[in-house]
Amino acid sequence: MCCVGQITRWLYELSLGDILTLYNQPINEEQAWAVCYQCSRSLSEEGERSLDSSSAGVPV
Repeated sequence: MCCVGQITRWLYELSLGDILTLYNQPINEEQAWAVCYQCSRSLSEEGERSLDSSSAGVPV
């Protein structure tokens, strides 16, 4: 049985090559910008989570 966490982790582990393969055809400029936006958003969220977890033990 699969849980939501496993599905979410799988989605975040897709490579650019995987994404382009799923399209199964060349992507247009609008789709390319959408992929760039989603990648940068994902990296930003990951960075925020990393900062939150690393500063959790540091007194302010």
